Amino acid sequence: MERLSSNTTAASNPSSAGLSAASVSAAPELAASFKQFNDCISTLIEERANMSLTETLRLQTVLTNFALKCHPSKIDYVAHCLSTSSAMIEKTDFAASVASGSAAVAGGVYADTTQQIEALLSTPLSSLALRVLDIPAYGKLMSHLPWSNWKEVAANLLRAVISNPLRSPLAEVSQVEQLLNMISPLLRDRDSSSSAGGAAESQQLVRP
Repeated sequence: MERLSSNTTAASNPSSAGLSAASVSAAPELAASFKQFNDCISTLIEERANMSLTETLRLQTVLTNFALKCHPSKIDYVAHCLSTSSAMIEKTDFAASVASGSAAVAGGVYADTTQQIEALLSTPLSSLALRVLDIPAYGKLMSHLPWSNWKEVAANLLRAVISNPLRSPLAEVSQVEQLLNMISPLLRDRDSSSSAGGAAESQQLVRP
């Protein structure tokens, strides 16, 4: 899938990629649709009942990357991948462990899963920046992370927003609310009590 997405991206700009006319004419055959890949992944997950959550999330990460490279205008494709991932997480013990603050998560039992969720969240961030605020599933997926990891991803989100050359203002109240929910670990501690150490350092990111 990664090879196909690279070939498709290059085919969309043949002069810069140095592709021949024959390569360009073959591009439609290389550019399998998002639906085809999505159906293929769904079937694979259904047929392999013993597939781990980390493995299924890895497939969704690859599919998200494919959508961003080959269908950059289709933000709903990215939303679909994130929504699907969130639904899969909610069916597992991982979600319950995070919600309860279980030591199993903090202790590394789910370290690979946590890392894969972070990878999935970072995939659209560099391309979409503020547009991730238009994807409700993005914030929901962030909330499935352990608090410290959510905090880290929130900081990366703010950095991406700040470094975005367009710096488009937030025009909708819903966007502001979505952003504040996404970066809540930077604004308060998990128990909502004030912490002079980590809070002061984290809030430097949210000051103008």
